[in-house]
Amino acid sequence: MQATETTSFQSISGSLPTNDSNKKQIPKILVVEDEFLTALNIQEDLILSGYEVPALAKSGEEAIRLATELQPDLILMDILLDGSMTGIEAATEIRKTHPIPMIYLTAHSSSDMLNQAKLTEPFGYLSKPCSQATLKSMIEMALHKNFIDSNKQELEKQQFETELSKTVFKVQEANTAIKVLLEHRNLEIQELEQNIQTNASKLILPVLEALENSELTENQRIMAESIRVNLQSLTKSHTSHIGQDITQLSSTEIQVANFVKAGKSTKEICQFLHICASTVNTHRDNIRKKLGIKNTKMNLKKALQQLLQY
Repeated sequence: MQATETTSFQSISGSLPTNDSNKKQIPKILVVEDEFLTALNIQEDLILSGYEVPALAKSGEEAIRLATELQPDLILMDILLDGSMTGIEAATEIRKTHPIPMIYLTAHSSSDMLNQAKLTEPFGYLSKPCSQATLKSMIEMALHKNFIDSNKQELEKQQFETELSKTVFKVQEANTAIKVLLEHRNLEIQELEQNIQTNASKLILPVLEALENSELTENQRIMAESIRVNLQSLTKSHTSHIGQDITQLSSTEIQVANFVKAGKSTKEICQFLHICASTVNTHRDNIRKKLGIKNTKMNLKKALQQLLQY
């Protein structure tokens, strides 16, 4: 077929007469071909085969722009184009953002170029010139395969979303169960702490008070005082009102802190814990550091009395 008059590529478009109800169902084909007469012949064959040809492109740059603007159902791409960009390079750029099926047109291409074209995953190749029947058959197969692949991807997506929803539901159920278990555990801990405090108050403290009020030697009195301090630490170490800073103290530092709070001197603490004065001072320094009052004039005893309220 020969064109009777010259027309610019950008103004060429056409399709079979359609009404509004079925226009959207007609596949749109973008033709990228730099030979004017060849492009017109392909356009006419496509229109006669029942396709819409919204535009023709003669360069790779124009093909990229029209692919974005028109969103065609398929692109017929000539491999060798005039200009700085080949059809393969244009197809590569298009497929980065638009999964449009591609059929390459070629008159003579080297094996290396065809291998490069394979990287863009085309639906096929057509040698120019090709008959209308061959062109239609290739396009129909490409559109059908693309339709099947799209449906498969959509099905896989739906299956993935279904499985993801099930997984999310199971995780939410597990989180709910863990939350219930933690709440139950916290109640048990609170009950245990209350029992410890109650039993200590009823069973141990009265005996300890009676012992402290009896005639004791100095060593026995030190031991009784140590028992009282350690008992207080035992019954209060897990309660919620003790500050965050106190929980950073070691067990020995807690004992020293309790003696300091009780107003005991370094010498007395040395006797209670059987440690030397330098060790007591080191513990005092560590306590002040962990409480955030090191290098301040704040009294350690008063600070501990505020934190250890029992």
